[in-house]
Amino acid sequence: MIVNSLTNIGASFIIAFYFSWKLTLVIMCFLPLIGLSGMFQAKMLTGFANEDKKSMEAAGQVSSEALGNIRTIAGLAKEHSFVESYEQKLELPYKSAKKRANIYGLCFGFAQCVIFMAYAASFRYGGYLVRMTPRKKH
Repeated sequence: MIVNSLTNIGASFIIAFYFSWKLTLVIMCFLPLIGLSGMFQAKMLTGFANEDKKSMEAAGQVSSEALGNIRTIAGLAKEHSFVESYEQKLELPYKSAKKRANIYGLCFGFAQCVIFMAYAASFRYGGYLVRMTPRKKH
């Protein structure tokens, strides 16, 4: 799969340079930014998953204990205390998720901005090249 992707990228660059090397160079200027934003997004997704795992384990233990001993809890009327304990254990992951959502939204917005700026620059410069190319008379 990687070889197939690299072959496609190589062939597309060869075709692009053949038809318009100037436009290809303009588009290639955006490749480092697109790659950087993609890597940053991937790093954020994997990094936050490890953080959440530990904090969710504590909440999972409370719910597992409550479900395993549901008759005892119901008999002693302690449902409310287990719900409070569960909500308390979920407070930290909730705050972390809110912060992470804002950060991820900014990163996603930056990644999309870079891609659409590349589109805009390539269309603008492509139009300029078409306008400045001398027309052949038949």
